[in-house]
Amino acid sequence: MRKIVRLFIVCLLFQTSLLAQIPGFTQFSINNGLPSNTVYDITQDENGFIWIATDYGLSRFDGLTFKNFTIDDGLPDNEILSLFIDSNKRIWLTGFNGRMGYIQNEKLFSYNNQSYLKNLSFNNFVSNVFEDSHKNIWFFASLTNIKKLDSENNVTSYDLSSSLLKIRFITLQIVEDIKGTVKILVYAKKPNNIRKQILSSSFLNPKWEVINLDLYSQKTINSLRNGRPEVFKNIDSISMQISNTIFNHYHYDESSNLLYQSLSFGDSFLITNLNNGVLLLNSKDKFKNKKLLSYVHSTRSFLDNENNIWLGSQSNGIFLFPNLNISGVQFDDSKRNDFYSVSIFKNNLVVGNEQSEITILNAETLQAKTSFKLGGNQKRIVNIKSHENQLYILSETSIFKLESNLTPKKIKDMYDTDFQNLRLTSFKDFSFNGDFIYTANANGVAKINKTSFLSKKLWDKRSTSICYTTKDSLWIGTTKGLYLHINDNTKKYDLGEEFNNSIIYALENFKNGLLIGSNSYGLGFLRNGIFKKISIKEGLISNYIKSIFIDTKNTIWICTNLGLNNIELDKNNNIKPIKSYTTSDGLYSNDVRDCYVENNKVYVATSKGLNIIDLSKDENSILAPRIHINEVLLNNTSIEKTNNQAFDHELNNIQFNFSGISFKSLGNIKFEYRLLGLEPDWIETKNNTVRYSSLPPNSYTFEVKAISKNNLESSNSSIFTFTIKPPIYKTWWFISLATFALLLFIAYLFYNRNQKIKRNEKIKENISNLRYKALNAQMNPHFINNLLVNIENLVNKGELEEVKGSLSKFAELVNLILQSTKSNLINLTDEIEMAKLYLELQKLRFHKNTSYTINTASIPQDELENILVPPMILQPIIENSFKHGFKEEHKTNHIIVNFNIVDDEFLICQIIDNGVGIQKSDNSSTSSSSEISFSNINERLQLINESKSEENLVIISNVTDEFNTLVGLKVTLKIPLISF
Repeated sequence: MRKIVRLFIVCLLFQTSLLAQIPGFTQFSINNGLPSNTVYDITQDENGFIWIATDYGLSRFDGLTFKNFTIDDGLPDNEILSLFIDSNKRIWLTGFNGRMGYIQNEKLFSYNNQSYLKNLSFNNFVSNVFEDSHKNIWFFASLTNIKKLDSENNVTSYDLSSSLLKIRFITLQIVEDIKGTVKILVYAKKPNNIRKQILSSSFLNPKWEVINLDLYSQKTINSLRNGRPEVFKNIDSISMQISNTIFNHYHYDESSNLLYQSLSFGDSFLITNLNNGVLLLNSKDKFKNKKLLSYVHSTRSFLDNENNIWLGSQSNGIFLFPNLNISGVQFDDSKRNDFYSVSIFKNNLVVGNEQSEITILNAETLQAKTSFKLGGNQKRIVNIKSHENQLYILSETSIFKLESNLTPKKIKDMYDTDFQNLRLTSFKDFSFNGDFIYTANANGVAKINKTSFLSKKLWDKRSTSICYTTKDSLWIGTTKGLYLHINDNTKKYDLGEEFNNSIIYALENFKNGLLIGSNSYGLGFLRNGIFKKISIKEGLISNYIKSIFIDTKNTIWICTNLGLNNIELDKNNNIKPIKSYTTSDGLYSNDVRDCYVENNKVYVATSKGLNIIDLSKDENSILAPRIHINEVLLNNTSIEKTNNQAFDHELNNIQFNFSGISFKSLGNIKFEYRLLGLEPDWIETKNNTVRYSSLPPNSYTFEVKAISKNNLESSNSSIFTFTIKPPIYKTWWFISLATFALLLFIAYLFYNRNQKIKRNEKIKENISNLRYKALNAQMNPHFINNLLVNIENLVNKGELEEVKGSLSKFAELVNLILQSTKSNLINLTDEIEMAKLYLELQKLRFHKNTSYTINTASIPQDELENILVPPMILQPIIENSFKHGFKEEHKTNHIIVNFNIVDDEFLICQIIDNGVGIQKSDNSSTSSSSEISFSNINERLQLINESKSEENLVIISNVTDEFNTLVGLKVTLKIPLISF
């Protein structure tokens, strides 16, 4: 061994070196926002706010920020001496100048804005405020100046000074006996100064009598005991016990400490208004008495609805004691309070710190037994563990065993020759199995025999934690996840991406499984190959886990950089709500390194001392935080917080300032909020201000709730409902009126347009009728003339039978023509019939050397009768064939008329003859007269063409055979399809 380890053992006197069982507290002063470090009184309102009276105004505290008020805000005086809350929830403010004021519904009232308060002005300050069972408020400034404010705000004055002219007295307070009589109590001395008594008198019939406690309720007796226990001690045994402890045990100067006060809770009394320090006394066990804050001149104490104790001082601000059941141990030298490990050994509390120092205390009394430093190159005490009734101490450089005489014995040092040969350095953690100690080292893992002290290197990688479990499984935590060493083989165990890349600082056996503490992702639980994770999402206070402890009830205790967590499982192994302990609960520091649980006490090693949590007195239930909207700003101007307000559309920027009140969380509060009408989902934030800009017109409901550090939500959300009104042009009535006017205007436009269309249509119809008549008038004489010429030729030839037939057909044709000329359109069957009659007449003319075919097979018969066409549309074309197309006398003339419908838009009519066609050199098939007829037909068709396109509706083309020889003429009519 290169160096002999020297051990320095120093016995310490507990009273001079340690402050035992000191509760953790938080101090607030002007540096934190208080208006003054002189605190006179403390109270709590219905919303949970703490109100603090100081010599420079009033302050309201929500656990995070102080809001201060002065005379400029409406206080009766800047120096507020006392606070009193009546049954109407008014917080009465007593000014040093003798003026009264109060706060109600977050408004300040004084003589400036409340007339009856002018009658509550006194020559000196009011020392006592009391409310009787009839809701009368009594104010006592002196025996000559007592006033009563009744429920109708009428003020009555009383003067009782004349009845005590010969008696020296100290006024105590106003009380009410069990009969409902309001009395005043004084502490009086007889003229000979021999006998001191408490006297009482009513106001209506002043008569001073010695107090009879049987006439008063326990609540009144407790009030007397807490207010002036020193003058009450002659008739109250508890007050006598308090007085004896103060002056006989703690030896306070009686002449300067007679005005002390007490606060009772459970079996304890907190004594304040002493010229130095605060006493915490236990009425049943004097060994639990302790003196706190010896450097502080306290003034007043207050117990809030979460059982936190608030302590005012004369020049040190205000102190918050979250839990007097969490005591602690601290050295005078703060460097020695940097604890890293703690354990119990044979009813001794063993703690180790950063300075390589071990301190051993009696676990019951916390009296120090011994303290020693590990000599040589020893550093931080990394861990302390029990194994087989032995206590082992692990420092960064060595392993010790604590002997029965409470002295350490070295087992292994990293500087030992065999250990150096293994090239292993500083220790990080250790675990046990039988005669062997397994150590996690900065550059590997070692196996050490407790008897022979021989060492063996199992692995050569950096390790941070280690745990031996059943079946020869050795689990190793590293800077890159978890490894399993089994059968001389070490392999990485896959826990998923997060834990595989995390530093594993803690490993512990738990219910045939393994608990894994990481530095980034919380707690892991590996069992039967199944891995689960518990993180801040499930209620952990932090994902950075430093150590794990399992108590005898299988409760898991998690030490983190932000406090201590308690995890309990139900019978189905489901996690119960996770509880947290932080500085707001009384811990000295949130940096918790280690803990040990035994006999319902949790010993917590923190960076600022050792705390002891008494679980038998720990609160079983924790109050949910309260939520309160403090202020609503509309376009940066504070407004009333009345619901269902309506704001103009330009007032659409709104801000909410709110408080989540849980002094057990002390600022460690989250909020969830939403604005129904804009966002349906809850949004989480740490900020206590939310602002919405440029809100569109709508009805809105703002909801906000608080979530404490223990993940408890406010029982009710705080709600503010409001409406952003639309501009006038977006209101329903304006829109309705404008819509109605618009509809009227549109209807007027449509009416005018329809009227104009009707007029235009009428004009067009008249014009069309005139043009039809004119066109028909042009066609009929020409056609009739040609027919008469044909009949004349038959007469000249002497063909009388033919003449008779012709005249009969001519008469029938003329009748059809006359009927058709009465209408602009006729049905297609009539038009075809006229064409047939005309063709028959032509056959007579050409001695039956003429034939024709009319093909309507593609059109159903009933549809033929429904199709309308202009009258006499076919005859001019057929006539053109006879007049200009058929030139050869010995040739049989033939005409084909085809009908079909195309795209339900046009009736296509083709008139095909076998005449001479259109010659290139001469226009034998056409003449100026036929051109006029075709133009006439095209114009008539255009009149009924709805598409109004410029295309030609009459198409003339030659017909050729397969040898491209001209064999006839084809005229195609595109008649717009009209049906009825």
